[in-house]
Amino acid sequence: MSNLSYANAEYGPWKTFLEQVDRVAPYLSEDLSKYVDTLKRPKRALIVDVPIIMDDGTDPSL
Repeated sequence: MSNLSYANAEYGPWKTFLEQVDRVAPYLSEDLSKYVDTLKRPKRALIVDVPIIMDDGTDPSL
């Protein structure tokens, strides 16, 4: 698994993504297989926080 400080590889979407990359990696051509490590260990990440307010005005994160 990845040693990224901003992504916990123990659970969640990041773990699912890593499992999917591992699952398809054996089927990639040599030209594409060189990108597997780049996909698993990106140099940068864009993390976005989207505030959600329900129709009744409540905040579901509280």
